Amino acid sequence: MIAPTQAQRALRLGLALSLLLAACANEKPPSHLTNSNTELRMILASERPKRAREGVVLTRGDFLLTSRGLRVIVGGLHRKGDARGAIIEATYEGIPVGDSLARVIPTVHSGGSQRALAMNRIFIVDRDGTPTLRIEAGTVDGNVRFQVAHELSAGRVPGTLAIVTSVQNIGGRAAPDVRVGARIVWGGLSPFAPGAEALEAPSWQRTDWVGAEGAHGSTAFGATEGRVIALPVFEEGSGNKLLLHTNIVRAAGEALEPHERLVLKSTLALAPSGLSQAVRKLGFARGKPWPEAWFQLPYRPTGAEVVLLDAAGAELLRGRPDAAGRVVLPLLAAASDPKTGFLAYADAFGHAPSERVEWQGIPSVVRSLLIPRGGKIRVRARDSSDGSPIPARMRFVGIGGTASPKLGPDFNLGGAGDSAIALDGEATIPVPPGKYRVVVAHGPEWSFTTTEVEVNPSFSPLVETRLERQVDPGRWVASDLHVHATASPDSQVTNEDRIAALLVEGIHFAVSTDHNFISEYGSAIEHLQRDDFMTVSGVEITSGDPYIGHFNAFPFPMRDDMPGRGAPESYGIVPADLFAALHALDPDMVVQVNHPRLEGGIGYFDVTNFNAATGDADPIFSPAFDTMEVHNGFDLARPANVEAVFTDFLAILARGQRVAATGSSDSHVLRYQLNGFPRTYAYVDEAEANDPRAVVRAIKRGASFVTSGPFLEATVEGAGPGALATAVSGHAKLDVRVRTPDWIAVDKLEVFVNGALLLERTIKASSGAAKSAGERKPTRLDFKGLDIPAAADSYVVVRVSGTEPLALDFFGRASIP
Repeated sequence: MIAPTQAQRALRLGLALSLLLAACANEKPPSHLTNSNTELRMILASERPKRAREGVVLTRGDFLLTSRGLRVIVGGLHRKGDARGAIIEATYEGIPVGDSLARVIPTVHSGGSQRALAMNRIFIVDRDGTPTLRIEAGTVDGNVRFQVAHELSAGRVPGTLAIVTSVQNIGGRAAPDVRVGARIVWGGLSPFAPGAEALEAPSWQRTDWVGAEGAHGSTAFGATEGRVIALPVFEEGSGNKLLLHTNIVRAAGEALEPHERLVLKSTLALAPSGLSQAVRKLGFARGKPWPEAWFQLPYRPTGAEVVLLDAAGAELLRGRPDAAGRVVLPLLAAASDPKTGFLAYADAFGHAPSERVEWQGIPSVVRSLLIPRGGKIRVRARDSSDGSPIPARMRFVGIGGTASPKLGPDFNLGGAGDSAIALDGEATIPVPPGKYRVVVAHGPEWSFTTTEVEVNPSFSPLVETRLERQVDPGRWVASDLHVHATASPDSQVTNEDRIAALLVEGIHFAVSTDHNFISEYGSAIEHLQRDDFMTVSGVEITSGDPYIGHFNAFPFPMRDDMPGRGAPESYGIVPADLFAALHALDPDMVVQVNHPRLEGGIGYFDVTNFNAATGDADPIFSPAFDTMEVHNGFDLARPANVEAVFTDFLAILARGQRVAATGSSDSHVLRYQLNGFPRTYAYVDEAEANDPRAVVRAIKRGASFVTSGPFLEATVEGAGPGALATAVSGHAKLDVRVRTPDWIAVDKLEVFVNGALLLERTIKASSGAAKSAGERKPTRLDFKGLDIPAAADSYVVVRVSGTEPLALDFFGRASIP
């Protein structure tokens, strides 16, 4: 007997599969299947999320799999872009939607390139009594043709999803280096691969699994057989790296001859605890649980966990203790090499780490790790005028050889890096023993204070500080028009924490602008009992196919029964149609171009090759927007980038298009990306002081100014921003008033008329921030009766700026006013 070749086996399998599908082609697939543990159904009518926090709205044509606490939603063929046939939500009992992956999309790579897939069919099948969702796709690349089958079913381990992805070469020639896998969009989670830290390097990394840990749950993805390779894909630019997604593929690539197939069996594991528990589930799903190390934590402060390292000190995994203080960590490397060396220690927010333990192979005893007890710093912030509590942001900076504490992840209100937020102005913060500089602040209208303290386990110093309002905004409303929370796939900040972060910086109006999702802050404001805060619902339209940039739209109506809660279509649109559709929704609708020239190819002006000076652009460009973000928080320390967009703004006005300037933080986290830096101040009459729609209308007509710190008021013949002034005999008088707190210095005033610099004034350094606390004085400057030639219709733009960086203690990062 002659054994068939691999190609013959693949051909026979392909023929058998084709015959099976042909035999079933005339039978309508079921819309609903169940067994004792699992229910899989096609959605026949829209369904709202049944959880308190934001979630995917199930729409007709989607698929929902539930099994023993697992809940997985797969986008139907009616969805746009990469949501078609992709996992668009995966949660487990006890895991909030904010800790869910944003998306899992099947992929095929060949010859070093990812091949675009076109989803053809999604249907339910019965696999030996297991309800299974089958997704069929093909490549749209004419050079290499693949047929892809992707099947999802509940795993035998609770909280796991079994995934089988196969690719068959249906072209006429061999396909080199074929790898099958998935593209994972992590949302606001920070993905991790053992030995690779947090996937910081944009390069392929061979690994057993890739996972991410949220505040209340974790997710891990790994091959059921063999290993995978992970490639993090970043959005580079603005001095920042934003992880877009991670490509995960079969580690061993193969050349596929015509009709041959390649299969990847993988598992998605979810756990309502730390990442170690999700990784343990991967081991159980393989049928070969990994060896484990057990630890006991007698003292378990907030954020306590055990960190596992390899012998070289590279991090492998972290584990959280259970209610009894036990931590179990799988030792994947010990499964193949019993002499593998490991290190471990325990850590917690605001604490020094325990001593390290070291061993080889599989330990036979439970090891106890003692986290040293530290001290606490108590803070009380008060308004200097009346002694009342004031919302405060606090930083705890290590000095004299003391490291700055790690108080929590970047999205956590009670501790984000070295910072914390207290709406009532009071906090008790755990820190390791040492010396610290405590910074207490309340935004750019107020002073901030620094106090040095020393902490030990038996002494908890009290920092009682009073902040002075040094800039009174009057009828100007401090606004942040571009912020993100958990409804965005790249943020883990809750709506309540986002509102608190806005309030501590002195912001009183904000728009919820999550990516392609209509969210609202009303319930969060009510929960915090802050009826002095104003908001409207909005959206950041994040386009695709064709990619044309990011746009804010507000106020935007919310529809609970629609995908994205009624968010506008973001795929397959052109700007003119998008802008017209948005403006038709509401006469007050503001359409804003976000970060028009942000690197990474995400700025509307760059994508469409727009030349602001001439108006030339690609045919797809439309000028029918209302506002443009001339200052985005990612550019706080990059004045050249701000200058480039400001120059665009002047040129657009010079060509006769009326557009208003805005500034927004674009904050996705709570640390470093501070709300209100930059911000937009909108002028509202006293009669409309509590009307958020009045703020919107002021922004749309340009009754506003943009700032990253200085407070600027300017009038021409008594008319303020956005208004019309009348010139007498070809001249008009300009009055300018500049105010700053004592920690912001400005040194230049510029006046532009019709895009050209008309005059420049130097502002003496003595009027700005001084070097020592005893010399500090807030800026109070008035320029009266500046002459503006106006022989024809003209526009006037006023700018004040500084070259001295903003106080590092305040920001914790470089920033320029």
